Amino acid sequence: MNVAILGATGTIGSAVLERALAAGHGVRALARDPSRVSASPGLTVVTGDARDPDSVMRVVEGADAVIALVGPRRYTPDAVTLLEAVADNVVHAMRAHHGTRLVFVAGAGVAMPGERRTVAQRVATALVRRLARWVVEAKERETAIYRESGLDWTAVRPVRVRKGPATGRAMATLDPPRGIFVTSADLADVIVTVLADARTIRTAPYVSR
Repeated sequence: MNVAILGATGTIGSAVLERALAAGHGVRALARDPSRVSASPGLTVVTGDARDPDSVMRVVEGADAVIALVGPRRYTPDAVTLLEAVADNVVHAMRAHHGTRLVFVAGAGVAMPGERRTVAQRVATALVRRLARWVVEAKERETAIYRESGLDWTAVRPVRVRKGPATGRAMATLDPPRGIFVTSADLADVIVTVLADARTIRTAPYVSR
């Protein structure tokens, strides 16, 4: 399929970009600095900023699916404003181009409505909220916008992500995560896999190893 990726130059985004191309997908990547994205067959780089509605409209045009990987740049209240703006732009652009499939990273600290969480999960979320309050709030707001959009979304919730190679041991599951970290390449494998898995639509699987 043709996939639009927002946040393609970050640690997770660059790994997803590489994995999507390896899987045979055509990729449209949005980048403020195109020089940070290496040329590759099947890749189209769109110059722009995810905060700009016109930029998002251009990268989503012609895409069968969108992978949204924009993350906060700073641990400040601006993080909430940033992810709200990006999520609104993505939803608007996908509706305009009649797109439906969306995968985004919410993070293990984001709880879903009606979800029963273990004591360990609640403690971990409280700790993350204390250490990175604005990141959690930003991801919660982003998740709410996508959940209410009517799109065929999947919220991937990894535990702590470390830059590293694929190990083949990462799993996407609705059960509580088993490990405490996942490599960026393993997470990329999971994201690209769930993209084509209709069983994950409107679910929020955890990812760990």
